[in-house]
Amino acid sequence: MLVKIDGPRYTRKYDFVYFNCSADYQPFGNTAEILINSKTFTHMRSSKGNCYSATIGRTCLGDICSCSENGTWFYHKYKVIDEKHFKISCLMKFDRGRNVSDSIEVNVIALAILKLENQTICNASLAVSFSCTITNDVSHPRFSKWIHSVNGVAIRLLDGLINNGTSTIAIDSCSYQDIGVYTCVVLNASFANNTLVSKNVSLNVIGPPEIVSSRVFQDIQVVLVVQFYSSSEVTPRWFLMSQPIDDSHDYNVSIGKTEITLELYEQRVIVDGYKSSLTMSKCVSGVYVVVLQNDFGQTVEKFNVQRGHVIHIIGPNEHSPSIPIYHSAPESDNSRHIYDQAMSQYLEVIESGEQDDHSDSKEDESAGEIFLAVFDQTSHNYEEIQ
Repeated sequence: MLVKIDGPRYTRKYDFVYFNCSADYQPFGNTAEILINSKTFTHMRSSKGNCYSATIGRTCLGDICSCSENGTWFYHKYKVIDEKHFKISCLMKFDRGRNVSDSIEVNVIALAILKLENQTICNASLAVSFSCTITNDVSHPRFSKWIHSVNGVAIRLLDGLINNGTSTIAIDSCSYQDIGVYTCVVLNASFANNTLVSKNVSLNVIGPPEIVSSRVFQDIQVVLVVQFYSSSEVTPRWFLMSQPIDDSHDYNVSIGKTEITLELYEQRVIVDGYKSSLTMSKCVSGVYVVVLQNDFGQTVEKFNVQRGHVIHIIGPNEHSPSIPIYHSAPESDNSRHIYDQAMSQYLEVIESGEQDDHSDSKEDESAGEIFLAVFDQTSHNYEEIQ
C-alpha cells in the first residue's frame, strides 16, 4: 500500500501552503491524519459525499479542504507563521492494523524588505533616478531588471546599477515617454524562480503638452483637431493669421478629455489625454494656429489651409521639418511616431542562479514575463512591505 503527500518544497512567511495526500487503497474509516512537525494538525474524513476537517470543525468549503468520496485523496491548506522550516506528514490506517505515512519538508524563505519612494516627479528634459534598497538580512538576494509599465502594459526592462544591496536606475533627460510605474524586483537566487518580492515607484513627467495627432475633417463644415497628452489641465487658444478666434457664428472652439494612444518606446498604450477642435462653418484660407498652454509651458501646432482643400499641417512648434507634409481633405492624419531604445515584449522566462554582485546579466528577459510574474505574486496576501 502506498501513501503519498504532495506539496511545495519552498514557501514564504505568511503564505498558505496547499498539499494533497493520496493512497492507492481505501483507508480504514475513509480517514487521514495530517501532522505538522509530528504533531496532529487535523483529522480528515470522507462520509456520505461530504468532507470533514477537525481543524475547522465543519464540512470543508471553498479552498480550505477537500477529499474524494472513497477517502483515497485528501486536500488541505496551512498558514505559515514563524517557522523557518517544517514537516507535513499524512498518516492513513488500513486493515490488519497497518499504518502508512508519507512526509515532505518545507523551507520558509525570508523575503527581502525593500525601501523605495512611492512617487517621483521629473521636469521634462531634466534627470531623475530611483534607488531600491534591501533593508534586511536576506540570504542570496539577486536584483532582476527594473520593469517600466504604463496602465498595466509592460514597456521595457532597465538594468540597474547594483552596489551594496541597492539597485539604481537613472534617466538622463525625462520626457513623456518615461511616465508610468517602475518596479524593482528581487529574487532569492538560491531557491525557485518564483520566490520574488517587488515594489513600485510612479513617475510623473511635467512639461508642455505633447501633441500625438493632428487631423482635418471636412463635410459640410471644416474641423481642425489636435489630440495631445498633458500632465496638467490645458487651455487652448486658436488663431487665424495671428488674430485670436473666439466662439462665434462662423467658428466653434472646444476642448475635452479623451483616451489617446501614446507610443512609448515602440509600445502603444492607451492613456487619458485631451482633444481640442476648431469647427468652421465656411473654409477661409490662411494659417490657423492652436496654442496649447498648461502649467509648465506651451506647444504650438499650425494648419496652412488653402482653398481647393489642400491643407499643410506644420508643427508642433517653429522648428518644423523643412520638408512640408501635405494632407488632402476630407481627412488627414499627422500622427507622431517616436522611436528610441526599444525592447521586445516577448522574450525568455527568468532563470535563477547566483551571479557576481547579485547582478542580472540576462539580455533577453521579457518585460511582459517578469511583469506578469510580479503581479501574480503580489495578488496574494503576503507580508506587507513598508
